[in-house]
Amino acid sequence: MMVCRNPELARRRAHKREDLLLATERDLATIRDRVQRARAPLQGKAEIGLKVGEVLHRHKMAKHFDLTIGDASFSFR
Repeated sequence: MMVCRNPELARRRAHKREDLLLATERDLATIRDRVQRARAPLQGKAEIGLKVGEVLHRHKMAKHFDLTIGDASFSFR
């Protein structure tokens, strides 16, 4: 078996991965803000989890984030 390393392909994949990570982080921050807002906050583990699941499914970046979901809280790293 022969394996070739293509530096151009590696550069494009790294760039795409960074773009996806930034987009996921931006969307998760929006959900966090919705949970923390004073007027009509997003509440309940199920509702918060559904919104977070939509974002993670859209970008396929779940393995890169550590999530904490509570009844009235949401955080990520």
